[in-house]
Amino acid sequence: MPSGYYIYARLCDELTKNPIGESISFSSITPTGHYNISYLIGYGNIGESYVLKTNSNYTLTGYEAIFDWSADAYT
Repeated sequence: MPSGYYIYARLCDELTKNPIGESISFSSITPTGHYNISYLIGYGNIGESYVLKTNSNYTLTGYEAIFDWSADAYT
């Protein structure tokens, strides 16, 4: 992704698509690390499903974003 452009992502409820976590942005061609995103109160329980909603301020073709994400379970 060219410098100065961003991919924005937010964890959302699978059914309603409402945000359930903070927004994060990515601006590099390769991954630079891990992001720890907290759930809003009442979300993040075992067995629940979520989707990752994204958008970008870059409109030309030829670039892609790949998100590899997982959640840690705490007891």
